[in-house]
This record gives sequence, structure tokens and C-alpha cells, in this order.
Amino acid sequence: MNYESYLSVKTMAKLWNVSPRRITEYCVQGRILGAVKENGKWKIPSGAKQPSDNRSVFHNREIKPMPIGFSNFIDTISNYYYVDKSLLIKDILDEKSQAYLFTRPRRFGKSLNMDMLKTFFEHSDHSTALYFENLKIWSAGEKYRQYQGKYPVIYLSFAELSDQNWDSVYQSLKRIICLEAARHDELMHSPHLNEVDSKLYQSMIHGDLSSTDMAFSLKFLTRWLYQHHGIKPIILIDEYDAPVQLGFDNSFYDQVLSFMRPLFMGGFKDNPYLELGVLSGILRVAKESIFSGLNNLNVYSLLDDRYSEYFGFTPEEVKQMCDYYGVAEKYDEVCRWYDGYTFGNHRLFNPWSVINYFNRNCVARTYWQNVSINTLIKRILSNSNRKIYDQMCELLSDGSLTLPIDTNVVYPNLESKTESIFSFLVVTGYLNAQLIETVHDGLTPVFKVNIPNLEIKTVFRREILEYMDPLFDYSTIHDLEQAMQSGKPDRIKYQLEHILVRSVSYFDTANESFYHGLTLGLCAVFSDYQVRSNRESGMGRFDLLLYPKKVDLPCIIIELKQCDQSEPDYLRTVAKKAVRQINEKKYFEDDILIQNQSIILYGMAFSGKNVAIETSVNSANAL
Repeated sequence: MNYESYLSVKTMAKLWNVSPRRITEYCVQGRILGAVKENGKWKIPSGAKQPSDNRSVFHNREIKPMPIGFSNFIDTISNYYYVDKSLLIKDILDEKSQAYLFTRPRRFGKSLNMDMLKTFFEHSDHSTALYFENLKIWSAGEKYRQYQGKYPVIYLSFAELSDQNWDSVYQSLKRIICLEAARHDELMHSPHLNEVDSKLYQSMIHGDLSSTDMAFSLKFLTRWLYQHHGIKPIILIDEYDAPVQLGFDNSFYDQVLSFMRPLFMGGFKDNPYLELGVLSGILRVAKESIFSGLNNLNVYSLLDDRYSEYFGFTPEEVKQMCDYYGVAEKYDEVCRWYDGYTFGNHRLFNPWSVINYFNRNCVARTYWQNVSINTLIKRILSNSNRKIYDQMCELLSDGSLTLPIDTNVVYPNLESKTESIFSFLVVTGYLNAQLIETVHDGLTPVFKVNIPNLEIKTVFRREILEYMDPLFDYSTIHDLEQAMQSGKPDRIKYQLEHILVRSVSYFDTANESFYHGLTLGLCAVFSDYQVRSNRESGMGRFDLLLYPKKVDLPCIIIELKQCDQSEPDYLRTVAKKAVRQINEKKYFEDDILIQNQSIILYGMAFSGKNVAIETSVNSANAL
């Protein structure tokens, strides 16, 4: 394409009536065909067209944007970049089970997959085959294509429920079910329904059924649809466990179970009118509480290998995205921030975060935290003990734990059994788990548990640890971090003593292990440092090593001592000995230290609520 002249960003902004910043964004995103950058300034062809939607132009081709917040399959595949997960359909059909439950963390693609199943299986007046013709399921053969558009489908989503009392939740559930029943208006005057069933259907769509009849609505609907179509229907329920979690959070747990149990049992257990049922959610609610006797339900959690590649992005899929958007060099950064999950034997990326990363011009930051934290996590962590706190700090210092993990959640046990905390954090996506032993104590598998990536580590710093410990207010932590990296022992002493005034009574202990754990927890929340604890280095084991994320910041080595005496002179003497120990034991001979990088050595002596700090500044080369 030839252009007679080029215009500046400012001139084009006036012509298109937008800000110069918006024009620059268009250029950076590749949305203006022919735009070039010379001497640090963008030049736009005089005949260029203003972008009319959120699509981009890259290397003379139109590229699709990322589907932020979209769970509608048809909209996504028609207008946005779509990662093909359609072989989920093939695997479900091949297994030939009647009912499935898929549990995955929030924002891992469950809702989009459920809507894909609905679009594939549901019979409609207009063919939906065109949406699958370029997908893997279509290439799998006629054996699978024959199921497309064949069935009546009942589709319920409880994802938007947010009410905090049972009456409101029940009304919302009833509304969702009534609207879905009304969507099947072919039943309105169906000659295949008798008078009693027709009246029941009319009562259902108008919300006039009793609570008892409403609890059996799925069984009613499947029977009516089968009678009308002569084909057994499919039931799809997205975020099935949302009402149960609300009930537990807001003290109407027993009431919600009393309604949900017959709803699910009527729809899924020994239902002769059901062809296939699929539920998705975050947690596997214990069978004894909601799926009692439902023995035809195949449950696949994130610990199972089967179906795992359909929830989350695989490395190959992320590489293809990088190539598609012309940023192949960004792959390693995406891995550091959003990779690290192991579902079964599959390595996976957090899809929500990856989508946002590409949508924000490849800016690496935390995208998942604002949609993942909830009151239930706060409630569970508020009851954690000192051991759990220390284990969390170990995870933050790039450590791992070996633990039994059970995905079968009994809500009342979440607060009473501390060992369930880590299982809960695994199934909700805050921790990764890799299988070590298939069986532990004859019952529960054992896993290596760790924080999967930089994004989740940030979430831990800003959310998880704060819920466990009221001491972590971030103005104090920020001041402490600034004082440590600037070599200001008096300021460090002030902040630590300020914290100790509260923490000694809070934890009701003050031995060396306590001071080590407290300091580790504080340093683990620092924004500019990674922490190592109790690792071999030189001729011994340092207490804490903080290495910076930026090369212009100093490394920090800390040796801690607990004293029986609290006199200031005595504490200072012990703190000086701690600094000498760092030098004598050569703790600075660690493979992460960069030659010529500044190193600050801190000796810290503690007694009760009193602290003494001594310091020395060196470089890796000098040492």
C-alpha cells in the first residue's frame, strides 16, 4: 500500500477526535496499518483508517483480540482468539459415562467449556455445525459429528449467585430454573404432555411451584423433554457448588443442602430420561452431604490426569499465542509468571492470566488475584496456627511441602481440621501439587506442594499471609523493606520493636524459632526481594538470604540470635557476634550472589520485645 504522506500522532488525534495517547496505543498494538516509528516518534499514513473495533492489524493481517471475560462459545469463536478445547467432547463420548463432575479453580475455562458442550449437543432451529467445522472435534470423524445438534439440553449456571441469606438464594435459584424451563417453550402446547404435566410446566415457568416440587424440577424437565422429543436430554450445570459455598459462608448451609440434594439426585441418579449430565465447579462437595448415593457420577479434579489438558493452557498453546501475536520472545516471561500448574501429568498455565497478559500488551502483573479471593479462604486461614504460618512462610521462600491432599471437601471440616487448609488452597489454585506417593495411610495420596509462579507468590504476599496474621500492615512492611535495603539499623530496630509489642503476645511465645519465623514472614512479603531460609552456604547455614529482583539493589544476609538478657549493651554485643559469624562462616558464598553486587550483612539480637541491630556493607567481589 502506498501513501503520499505521513502524519504525526498529534495531527491524527485531532482528525480522529481521540487523545494522542490513544493514537500511540493504536500504533504500539499494531492496529494502524502502515504506521512506522522513526527517531522515537510514530508516523501514521495520511490515508490510514481509524480502528473501528478492538481487533488489531499485524504484519498486514487482521488478528483477533483475546476474549476477556467471555464465556459464550459462539461469541468467542466468532470474534476472538480461541484455544481449541473441543476434543473434550470426544473424550466424554468415548468414556460413555452418564454423569461427570469437573472441578477446577475459578477462571480456568470451565464456563466456556460448558457453553461449548451446550452449543455442540443442543438441537436448535438453526444449525450450529459451522462453529465446529474448523475445530479438532470435526476432524475426529463422522462418529462424533453425528452427535452435533442432536439433543435437547438443560443448561443452568449458578456462577452469578451472590445473595447472603437463604430466602434470596432460593429465589435466585428458582428464577434460574424457571427461565431455563421457559427457554424450552416447545413444551408449552406439547401434545406429548398430559394435563397434569402441562399444568406443572405452566406453574414452573411462572415460578408458582412449591419448594418441594422445585427441588425435583430437573427430573420433571428431563421427563417432559424426552416425552416431547423422543430423545433423552442432556443436563449441564456450571458452578454447581456456588450455592453451597454461599450457604457455608452465611450460615444457611443445611438449608441449601436440603434443596440441592433432591435437585441433583432427581436429575442425575437413576434418571431413566437422562442421556448425559455434566457439572462443573471449584470444589468437590463431599458425597455424604450433597451427592449421597449418586454412584454414577465420575469426578475429575485437578489431581486427575484424564481431561486435564482441557482446563488451562498447555505450553504448546501458549507458544502458539506468542507466535500469533508476534511476541515469541515473551514466552519465558509468561512461563515465570503464569506457568507452574500440574494437573495430573499435564503442565498448564493459568488461562485467565495469560489472556489478560496478551490483552495488556504483554505487561506481566497479577491478574488472577481480584477474581479468586473470597470470604471462605479468609475464614479458613483465620483459624490457622503457628505451624501453618511457618509452612506458608516456607512456601514463600521458594520451598515446598510434602503433604497428603484430599479434594473431597466437607465444608464443616474446613475450619476444624487444619490439615485441610492446604488441600483447599490446592483445589482453589493457590498452590500446585505434584504426586509423590499414590497412597498414604491407605487412604490419601501424598503430594509435593509449592507456589506455582510469580503471580501466585504475589497473591500470597498481599493476601494469604495477611489473612493469617494481623501484624502485616503494608505501610510497616514497606518501611521495613526500605530500611533494610538502605542499611538503616535504627529504623529497622524501631519497626521490629513496634511489631514485637503485638506479636509476642499474639503468638504467646518468644524463642529463636519464633523470631526466625516472624522475620522470614515479614521479608517474604517484600516486593523487591526473594527469600531463602536456612540454606547451606559457605561453611554453614545462613538464617535468611534476601536476593533482589533488580540488579541495582543490594543482597541482604541476616543472622538472628535470641537472648535471655535484654540489656541494650548485651544485645548489641550479641548482634555484632552475629555479623562476625556471617563473615567467618562465609555465608555470602552463595551461587545466587552477583560479582561486585553490594551485600548488606545484618546481625539481629532479640530478647522479648527488645532488638539490637548491627550491620556491615560489603560486595560479593570484595568478600
